Amino acid sequence: IPVPEQDGFNFTLREPVGVVVKILTWNTPLGGISMSVPAALAAGCTVILKPAEHAPFAAVRFAQLCAEAGLPAGVVNVVVGDAFAGDILVRDPRVAKVSFTGGPGTARKLQAAAAQNLTPLVLELGGKSAHIVFADADLTAAARFSSIVTALSGQGCSLPSRLLVERSVYEEVVSAVTANFAAIPGGGPFADRHSMGAVANRAGLVRRAVGRERVENPV
Repeated sequence: IPVPEQDGFNFTLREPVGVVVKILTWNTPLGGISMSVPAALAAGCTVILKPAEHAPFAAVRFAQLCAEAGLPAGVVNVVVGDAFAGDILVRDPRVAKVSFTGGPGTARKLQAAAAQNLTPLVLELGGKSAHIVFADADLTAAARFSSIVTALSGQGCSLPSRLLVERSVYEEVVSAVTANFAAIPGGGPFADRHSMGAVANRAGLVRRAVGRERVENPV
């Protein structure tokens, strides 16, 4: 790397950081794996997956597939458990980096745990995606797109969970979205005819029941 007006040799050495811990969210564990694990492996790191206690099986199956594909033992590992297991992993001095997807409350606890060894953290703390519809839009397509918020039973941070509609087409869009929602078959997640299944746990069910309301003030 050239350094102006300075004698000497300046360079960057690209090398693996070491053991990377990926703490997965429960709603899209395979998505979290695919966004982080391949990059860590390509850089020469080893990976420990800590899945959410409500959804451990995707990470376990992924590790099984890695073994079947021929990855050496110890390259991709899985540690299952609750928050205690995650805390132990983050505090371990042998861990070189931590990647976390989840909520800000847990992220604060992870920051405190990582501070003990100054372990670098990558935090992805969700989102609240807005879908904006103006009067000149394709309203049928907009209503259809808005309906994908029911994917994962609404348990996804990248789903269009907020709908902002221009006043002149508000009622038309609401009616179309309502009709689309009514046509979505819900029920047990193992039935092929169901496109919307259960929430992850009873706590999630209670939160959604309390927070369910319709906004009556159009933009």
